[in-house]
Formats: sequence, structure tokens, C-alpha cells
Amino acid sequence: MKICFIRHGDDKAHGARKFDDLGLTFAGRREVARAAAYYKKNNIKVIYSSPLKRAYQSAVILSKKLKAPVVVMPELTERFKLQYTPNSPEEKEWWKNYLNYNYKNSKLETCKKYFDRIFKAIDEIKARHDDKDENILIVGHSANLYAMAAYFYGIPTSGKIIWMQCGNCARVNFETKINLLNKG
Repeated sequence: MKICFIRHGDDKAHGARKFDDLGLTFAGRREVARAAAYYKKNNIKVIYSSPLKRAYQSAVILSKKLKAPVVVMPELTERFKLQYTPNSPEEKEWWKNYLNYNYKNSKLETCKKYFDRIFKAIDEIKARHDDKDENILIVGHSANLYAMAAYFYGIPTSGKIIWMQCGNCARVNFETKINLLNKG
């Protein structure tokens, strides 16, 4: 089984440094359509998507190109609540503490809760598809990537968190059969 990951395409709020969920730009839609060609050779059976508009719109484009159904998984959403004032003192503080494992804020889920949520989602996806040896695609956000890397490669999820920023439509594949550190 191969679990493929792709970050959503360019979104309308990105350039404005906002986290409102405004959906994809025209360029973002093109990015996702081009990325679909990469996944055709992977024989994707199901696409799992974050419910946020930019990820879901990306998943729908991929679904049409790959002829695979989309399953929305709320567990794949971001760590933070979307609406806040960019560059406010509060926003600056929680970005400064974003990778602090124990930092708590009303607009930011703790790292522990986030990792637990993503690990549970991966366990659920694997349980649905591993015995069928089906390849799946997850459409999500940058934070999903570092949680998935922690899951598959045994990167510690407490103490100092390693940030893995990825660009729009970045692609990473995880082979579950060859992973010795796999959680299942």
C-alpha cells in the first residue's frame, strides 16, 4: 500500500497572509491539474481530503482526473482556527510558539492533540485499505506532512518539533509495506 500526500494548490488567501478559507486561485487549479498526471501512474483508489475549501477543491480536481472518489476527513484539517488578524500581537506570539509541543492557545491546537488526531486518521485509512493493498491519496496542508513524516519515520512528536514546510502541490509518498517503524 502506498499513501501519497499532496498539499493543496495555491489559495486566494495565501498572498494576503490570511488564513481565511477562500478556495483556490486560477493558478492553484492549474497546479493541481498538472499534479494529477504524476498520480495517474500510482493507481490511486481513494482520495482523502481535509474539509477546508482549498484542499477539497484540489481533491475534486484530482478526483476527476484520476477517477477516484473523494472522502472528506475532518481529522485532516489545520491546527489553527482560521480567522484571526494577521500580524496582531496574538498572531505573532502563536506563530513564535507554533512548534512548542506544550504551547496552548484558544486558536491553536496543541502539537500533542494535533499529532494524535493525524495518527488516528492514518490508522483509520490504513485499516480501510491495507489488506486490499490499495494506493490512496491524502490532500491536505503543510502541517499534515510533518505529522505524517513523524508517523511513518518515527520522528519524535514531543520536545522540539521539526517543521517540514512544503510548497503548493508538493508531493510525498509513503510506502507502508517497507516501513519498519510503521505503527501497525
